[in-house]
Amino acid sequence: MKVENKITVNGKDYSVSTNSNLAAFMRENDIAVEKTVAAVNGDVIKRENLESCILKSGDTIDLMTFVGGG
Repeated sequence: MKVENKITVNGKDYSVSTNSNLAAFMRENDIAVEKTVAAVNGDVIKRENLESCILKSGDTIDLMTFVGGG
């Protein structure tokens, strides 16, 4: 039986597999890991910690991509 966790990302609900990490979620959803700042439950996650950030049911994630311009 496949167990899934319910998370919210930028106000939208998602289901992810148990033991799924934030970097994998971002790659699966075509979100540029190297250009995106992530916060889980209000805590900013350093880019080098995205792989070790295991998503849990009820997590609220904010993803922000910065675009330069002039």
